[in-house]
Amino acid sequence: MKPSEVVRGTGAATDAMVVSVGAGGVVVGVGVTGETVPATTGDEAQLLATIGLNQTTDGTQLCVVGPIFSGADGGSIAVEEPSCEIPPGSIVGGGNATGNAKGGDVSLSASLVGTAVTISYMSDVELAGAEFMLMDSAGGALQLSSAAGGAAESANMSVQTGPDGKVVLVSRTGSSLPPTASPTPLTTIALNATPQGACLKDALAIRAADIHIVDVAVGPECSAAAAPEPAAPSSEGGGFDHDEDVRIFIGQLDGDGEVTIDIRNPSVDVAAVQLSLIDQDGAPLEGVSLLESPLLPDVTLGGAGLLAYSPDGGTIAAGDQQRLLVRLAVDSPGVQSVCAEQVQATTPSAELLTDTVSVSVTCGGDVSGNGSTAVLAKIRAEPVVNGQLAIMYQSLVPMIGFQFELRTLLGQPVTFATEVVRGTGAATDAMVVSVGAGGVVVGVGVTGETVPATTGDEAQLLATIGLNQTTDGTQLCVVGPIFSGADGGSIAVE
Repeated sequence: MKPSEVVRGTGAATDAMVVSVGAGGVVVGVGVTGETVPATTGDEAQLLATIGLNQTTDGTQLCVVGPIFSGADGGSIAVEEPSCEIPPGSIVGGGNATGNAKGGDVSLSASLVGTAVTISYMSDVELAGAEFMLMDSAGGALQLSSAAGGAAESANMSVQTGPDGKVVLVSRTGSSLPPTASPTPLTTIALNATPQGACLKDALAIRAADIHIVDVAVGPECSAAAAPEPAAPSSEGGGFDHDEDVRIFIGQLDGDGEVTIDIRNPSVDVAAVQLSLIDQDGAPLEGVSLLESPLLPDVTLGGAGLLAYSPDGGTIAAGDQQRLLVRLAVDSPGVQSVCAEQVQATTPSAELLTDTVSVSVTCGGDVSGNGSTAVLAKIRAEPVVNGQLAIMYQSLVPMIGFQFELRTLLGQPVTFATEVVRGTGAATDAMVVSVGAGGVVVGVGVTGETVPATTGDEAQLLATIGLNQTTDGTQLCVVGPIFSGADGGSIAVE
């Protein structure tokens, strides 16, 4: 629904002030002539203003969030935060109150069978994407392997799974999930082990009509049990940040046009590695030849693809040290850096390149292979200036989508983000970017456009977020960033 107008002459504010409503639902009243809205007496509330709406139904319940009142002296008036609890039977955002207590039209459910969880959805509206967390009955994140099938695959949506149980669905082509009045399989997620139950939390969806974030009702809902604290990253041997089995390190392209690719596999033997090489723009890397392959003797290069294996069944034995996998020569004009996508590794007990182990990639290390502190992308928030928050990024590959949360230095959700300032960064040029009431920022390349890769060490502006109730110089945090590459795969973010 969209607010269309402030109905004049229908309340104390419209009698005394100029009152306007923005497209994002922000209502502002200013007493430009010095007139004021009078104080009330007794317990009876008075009419402040009437807002005209479209795309809604009589009986719909909306919420007032983040009110700011100014007194006649210009000082702030303390305001009780309104309750957004929905009375039984209320209509919320055109749906039923059982669908979502915060005005959404979407519900998700999880069904666990063995080592696979099927996610089903119901929705009154078309959806451009969704996000949720999969947890076990004890509150710990499930170890996700891959996702396939369902309405998401039929709609050509990218489904990304993270090491913390997070699942993100985004459209790379502008397609959407159709409305459905009955539970419809959305996607099936394979797990690395059989869990003790599966539940959903922290779900949201993106409405296709206006790319607004809506909350989602889930079932079964996770209990309040706290997830275990993640282990601190190791400071030795390449700095594994997650519980991956294998990490691939891609060094810097040196002055002779050579690049090294290292491997570290502390807990599993590796029989084969397959990957696709890309340049700083995310384009397939051409003109590559093999110089050295000390661990797996047979290396096949085709197009941008690389396959390393041992035809006699040899393996790379598990070990904590970081070792040279291959050294390559790159003869391709304009190439400044090398990275990889679609990386797979297989253990000797698996059918070659069919059953894979978890792999992460670190790009941009120096030629000694020390890439432990480099990642594909970085993101940060600058201090607030003039009520606006600049989000800066660096990325070795183009992005077609992203999501992150804004929090205070005390870890509290940022509830005072009001808008994404259009035309102020690479994301707003290429994507539809929105910010939710809880400080969740989502960018989706619905037309297939991407945020370009950056070059050098200088960060570029991704987007600017408008804020209220804050002071210049305030430092906020970017938490839980998820970046999606042009191929729909997840990009490792610092």
